[in-house]
Amino acid sequence: MLGRRVWADDDVQALAKNFLCVADEVWTLDHVDTPGAKFFKDYVASAGGSIAWGATTKQGVYVMTPDGEYLGGHFARHDKASTLTLLKDSLQKWNDLVAKKGLKPKPIPARRAARTWGQEGLAVNAGGDAGRKSALILEVFVRDLPYKGERHPGPDQYRNWVNQTWMDFTTEELQGLIPKGGVKTPVPDPLARKFAREGLFDFVRGQSGGWADAGIRKLTMTAEPAGTKDGAAVVRYQGEFELGDASRGFDGKIYGTAQIDRSGRFKMVELVAAGMRRGKTENFRGDAPPSPLGIAFVIEGQYEKAGAPPGQGLGLSTKSEDKKAEEKDK
Repeated sequence: MLGRRVWADDDVQALAKNFLCVADEVWTLDHVDTPGAKFFKDYVASAGGSIAWGATTKQGVYVMTPDGEYLGGHFARHDKASTLTLLKDSLQKWNDLVAKKGLKPKPIPARRAARTWGQEGLAVNAGGDAGRKSALILEVFVRDLPYKGERHPGPDQYRNWVNQTWMDFTTEELQGLIPKGGVKTPVPDPLARKFAREGLFDFVRGQSGGWADAGIRKLTMTAEPAGTKDGAAVVRYQGEFELGDASRGFDGKIYGTAQIDRSGRFKMVELVAAGMRRGKTENFRGDAPPSPLGIAFVIEGQYEKAGAPPGQGLGLSTKSEDKKAEEKDK
């Protein structure tokens, strides 16, 4: 979305190197009683009304000293120009404080932005329903697709937007993504419905809920063997869906493949759903005319290096791989 493009900008990144950048869920910070929430509320108080807060949320970009003193901030969405101004003004205020108080700040150590989700790992924090039991986590990307001559339809402020969430699966659920008996197999209905609830909906412009069971009007999905690639079994998926309620709908088809090694580990997933969305969502999608929507499911980092969190005990292998393993054992 807009913020993602702003923070990827070279000019913004050059200034951001002067700050320790962090992110958090602002609803939690503004509504619960934790040390982190207290820290944020103290910052809000120190702002002294300098920021025009929203009526129901304080989402935005905020700059503070290490002890939470206000340096700058702005509410909600922002563009490159306002972000550069915010960072420059905040840095100047910080430098003035350093000179006034005789502080001796140390450089911020450079660290690679690795996918570190805390000691408990991604499985606990990704937001899916499997939690600690998760054996596979998929990133889910959504965006508007070209329509009627427009590469990215919609109002200018929403063109090129893309959003992201995650789905996590237990080892037992992964069994349902593997064809049985070497033939095309229906994906179990509860697992197919999980895709609908957690991934097959329009959240291009912000948070929006998935589907209640009543909104899943038609949903089929199959898994079938499709040979091998790079020493892994290839599984092909396809299906179709009709999803809708009183305010919105999404009808389309889903296609893709997965590569699964002999131990049952999903090495790569490339799954795409596409179709026509209609109606409004909770955030910024009003009663816009129907338009195409695309959703992609992949393993985070799969194009950087092979591998993903292992699914234990799935027992998937191919005859060719079994033969290679036997020869190796000899």
